[in-house]
Amino acid sequence: MFKYLMPEIVRLPTRDRVRATPMASTFPWCSKRGTGFSPAEQGFVFAAQNFRHTFSPYGGLEAHGSEPREKSGGVMTGAELREKFLAYFEERGHSRVPSSSLIPEGDATLLFVNAGMVQFKSVFTGAEKRPYVRATSSQKCLRVSGKHNDLENVGHTARHHTFFEMLGNFSFGDYFKEDAVAFGWEFLTKVVGLPKDQLHVTIYKDDDEAYGIWNKVLGKGANPIIRLGEKDNFWSMGDTGPCGPCSEIHIDQGDRFACSEPNCGPDCDCDRFLELWNLVFMQFDRDASGKMTPLPRPS
Repeated sequence: MFKYLMPEIVRLPTRDRVRATPMASTFPWCSKRGTGFSPAEQGFVFAAQNFRHTFSPYGGLEAHGSEPREKSGGVMTGAELREKFLAYFEERGHSRVPSSSLIPEGDATLLFVNAGMVQFKSVFTGAEKRPYVRATSSQKCLRVSGKHNDLENVGHTARHHTFFEMLGNFSFGDYFKEDAVAFGWEFLTKVVGLPKDQLHVTIYKDDDEAYGIWNKVLGKGANPIIRLGEKDNFWSMGDTGPCGPCSEIHIDQGDRFACSEPNCGPDCDCDRFLELWNLVFMQFDRDASGKMTPLPRPS
């Protein structure tokens, strides 16, 4: 899942700057100044599963097999990035699904759609069946109430937004952790060309399966895989509904963004480590009592 805005122009690789319009800048690396958004102090903030994310991973494969412009430091519009992301997953068997309305249909648990998975909630729980088992979307989201409320943090950090687009890829009982990890890593390191030594992976503290998968993908010499608790690496849409452990990919933006804490890392609240991608492993359905029942079609 990836959470991100639509910058007017994105210049890559990392640490270049972004020009964005006030309403369309939901890239987590854009900070707010006055009535608009300042140039990105960060690097490629994808989302994310929303680039969480989160620089939502906004791109995909370059058309006609040409070298991705992001690898050569070219300039790309937000529309191009969005298309690249969607095209990447379409080429891997995902159906492109349009964004749903910001007002959830038939769901009294939410005031506004706050994540890309909301329109697929009934598919995850098994109440609805669709003619596809893989989907990709660019969902309009609004976070001004409820569990995922970023409103109070807007303007104080370079990572929080209210209205934005979340790019996501979803599987309904087709593939799970292994392929989800492979897709996210390939997109960021091969398609976008981000340096592997600047990327850091976090997982839920008890998710040994995700640890084993990442350990194999990253190989020797990679940054350590960090285990974090429920606050950072267990995702839920609200107090009830589909939920599960998650794994995030962060980029180290360097010392100039660091705080004074000696143990600064991906779990720190400063802007040094920026979340680019959030892999949400939707495994459970939590009821009002807190009981978590395994989903019939985990994603």
